[in-house]
Amino acid sequence: MSENKEEYKRFIKNRSDIPIFFRDWWLDIVSEGKTWDVILIKDKEGCIKLVLPFVIHKQYNFKISVQPPLTPYLGAIIFPPSQKLRRVKRYSYEQQLLERLADDLHARKLLYFNQLFAFDFSNWKALYWKDYQQTTYYRFVLDNIKDEESILAGFKYSKRYELNKFEQSENTIEEGENVGLIYDLILSSYGDHQGKVPFSKRLYLKLDQAIQKHGHRKIFFAKNKEGQIIAGVLLIIDFDCAYLLNTGMDYQYKDSTVKTALIWHSIRYASKFVDRYDFCGSMIRPISDFFRGFGGYSRPYFRVYKYQNRLVKAIFALLGK
Repeated sequence: MSENKEEYKRFIKNRSDIPIFFRDWWLDIVSEGKTWDVILIKDKEGCIKLVLPFVIHKQYNFKISVQPPLTPYLGAIIFPPSQKLRRVKRYSYEQQLLERLADDLHARKLLYFNQLFAFDFSNWKALYWKDYQQTTYYRFVLDNIKDEESILAGFKYSKRYELNKFEQSENTIEEGENVGLIYDLILSSYGDHQGKVPFSKRLYLKLDQAIQKHGHRKIFFAKNKEGQIIAGVLLIIDFDCAYLLNTGMDYQYKDSTVKTALIWHSIRYASKFVDRYDFCGSMIRPISDFFRGFGGYSRPYFRVYKYQNRLVKAIFALLGK
């Protein structure tokens, strides 16, 4: 294990402000079949001021950094300076850290670097100057979810109609523990084509065990009047945000009413612990349109990437990467 990883583990161990996706146990699992490392950028006093964990895939003596499955974002976390700075100085502080980050990544001789950054990371200009590129993605986030009346008022009319329709039906929602069934419903949502699901059931079960040990997750299922489970969601509660990590639905059941009711149920549950709900959404239009109906803010976030050279870029373009 690298010295950086050991130091990183010590650094985050007792911190409550590190997202769950940056935890070493999370990275150990989602990097299955690969490895992960971390870059630490320090100030003159030796205090860590920036971290960037990344997963490495090695093949034929080449190294590429890829976004791991089931991980909505990674990217750089920049910690505040030792003393309060004016805005102009703060930008300079961040710029210097990111330039050092780019230099460290260059020294790793990665053929390709590709990561999704958190939506609160906006100042990527220093990476642009180091020949990195970015694509802007969007996902929906609800803030102030403890104000249930206001959140519900922000729903699209069709969503409120679906909630009323569900309440009048004989369908029910209940808590559950069968995470394997969630995976099966995800598989069904893909039209029963297993190759399209970007993670294995084994990895999914292993990650769930770790989340239960180290974190807070909740599973909700919807049942029809015959008692058959037809949909499910897996929710993660982190220190400041709830994440709708997965939804799954029996592909034979086409009515979105059940999924709307499940998500609303999970929002109400999450509001007991945090005040933000992240849909961990998709750029696929039907999925994006479905989440948009819940009235959240459309938050931009960056896919930051770099090819080692033009030849590598051309090869990846042919491969559709």
